[in-house]
Amino acid sequence: MHMCKDKHHNLRENMIGWIEGKDGTHLSIMSIIWQSQGFFSRGIICCCIQTPGGDEYALKDCWVPEDRRYHEGHILWMVMGIPNVVRLVDEWDVLYNGVPDWKVVQKVFLCAVVVCAKKPHMMEPL
Repeated sequence: MHMCKDKHHNLRENMIGWIEGKDGTHLSIMSIIWQSQGFFSRGIICCCIQTPGGDEYALKDCWVPEDRRYHEGHILWMVMGIPNVVRLVDEWDVLYNGVPDWKVVQKVFLCAVVVCAKKPHMMEPL
């Protein structure tokens, strides 16, 4: 994840940073939805991102223990189709020199949501 305001080729206008997608595409970070605090956290950050084509998604980047590496993605696949629950579009491990970290894995979850413009606690009930 790269947080910067410099203009980059193929990124959306008004982006605040970018992250490399699973396929190498640069996804524009448009806003931070939520970020964990504290030194001993899982480093969770949730962002509103846009693809080069303008499609908007919520993205969660976090550290998880190796033994729970697939847990959250599995749960999100199980609840797919339930109204008002995000729909998992993709997930991937962040690699360092082509391999995931040894004891903890940095995971990225890409989810389709109704709206990213407002923070969840500001959204109106359906």
